[in-house]
Amino acid sequence: MTRFWLILAAFLGLAATVVPASADIVYTLSNGGSILPTPGNYGTVTVSQTASQLSAGIIQVKIDLLSTERLLTTGGHDGIVFSLTGSPDLTSITVVSANASGFTVKPLGGSYSDSPFLGPFEYAIAWNGNGAGSATETSITFDLNFGSSLALSPTLFALTSGTYFAVDIGRGCSTTTNPNNGKTSTSCAATGPIATGDPVVVPEPSTVAMSIAGLMGLAGFAMIQRRRKLVRAV
Repeated sequence: MTRFWLILAAFLGLAATVVPASADIVYTLSNGGSILPTPGNYGTVTVSQTASQLSAGIIQVKIDLLSTERLLTTGGHDGIVFSLTGSPDLTSITVVSANASGFTVKPLGGSYSDSPFLGPFEYAIAWNGNGAGSATETSITFDLNFGSSLALSPTLFALTSGTYFAVDIGRGCSTTTNPNNGKTSTSCAATGPIATGDPVVVPEPSTVAMSIAGLMGLAGFAMIQRRRKLVRAV
């Protein structure tokens, strides 16, 4: 019985290396455009997909900025811009975070940019506020809705104008609320676009655990075989 469980654990570990594992893809917002210094660290873009989202044809994107940064759409910039590879059937983009009312999804398949990252990028989400004074949000979560099941992969997002995502932000911001009227205002040290570096694939903890179990199983099975050889030699 012990041998059976060791072999089973080894099999599961090997299967985890063969079957594509669910994983997050994380991009770092690190390349400054008109914001200095560059490169820096301004936040992350995390792309994920659960099993239920896979069957529903959904891929989720979450942008998290540092606490002193704010999402903007200023001047000739288009806000949050990106492109996809292989012309997948993207039917809609839906902002699902609680701050959805503060953003507008622009028409799909357009020509967008956040200078100096000129693109053209195919997709854009704009912050509705007028300038840095009304910028209050440090994060956004949105769903990419496809016409059919599409598995997340590191090659889904296109390298456009030297980047995968370009985001217009305010840097070094602080938000205050007027006690008399309850209105908020934001003051930022600088505003401008930032862009992502290369993506990093982060496996789910369950996948890591399965791989470890497989390695332990292989080690245990090898030990049993070695003991048997020693017994036969005697």
